[in-house]
Amino acid sequence: MYIHKVIAIIMIVYWPYVNAEKPVSKNHTHAIGVHGMALLVDEENFYASHMPLANSMHSHQVVFTFNVENKHSKKIIELSKSNKLLSIMPEKFDLIDLMDGSLTSFKAEIFAGHFERGGKVALSNIVISVEKILLSQPLSNVKNGSFYILPTTSDKGLLIHKIGKLPSFDQVLSIRFKQENMGLSLSENISLIDLTNNIPFNSKDKQKVTHSKFSISRQLYLELQDFR
Repeated sequence: MYIHKVIAIIMIVYWPYVNAEKPVSKNHTHAIGVHGMALLVDEENFYASHMPLANSMHSHQVVFTFNVENKHSKKIIELSKSNKLLSIMPEKFDLIDLMDGSLTSFKAEIFAGHFERGGKVALSNIVISVEKILLSQPLSNVKNGSFYILPTTSDKGLLIHKIGKLPSFDQVLSIRFKQENMGLSLSENISLIDLTNNIPFNSKDKQKVTHSKFSISRQLYLELQDFR
């Protein structure tokens, strides 16, 4: 009986840790938590990019387009013009539900700046309506410098760095497809291009990049601190 009591006490003490938030992997079926995101504005298009963390339940790159009410949409565009970074702190949800398409909306606060690094709440109780998942890929221990090519319209798209072996980086670039490739891009599968040698692409060097399908317009996002 004494042994049983000891075991029971141990289970009570350690049960919260056993059931703590776990990484997304083949062995886990949920990832419930606060999944912070960078809010990217490219003209009037809104993108949310999940802020991944290696070796955690956040170890997935997830990027999607979204909509908000018109009155909030105008405010977000205004905020993007006066802030280098906008971020989203959503209510708790299961990241897997977002990745598989079963989560179609959630409430959130929008911050001017990074929501965990001194950013200020700019909009509260906003409903984010997920429009289309553009990217859903796990982090992997690969070389850095490769970028996903993600068409978003017939003439525009995103380049998103495939986060690899640490130290790494999260970078999103806006691209414009060349005239002869317009109308074809949306039907193509996601592909990869080697753009740099293990370091972030320098947006000042965008004119030096030549590609048969697109040109680089500008940088939308760069994160280094989480991947040192």
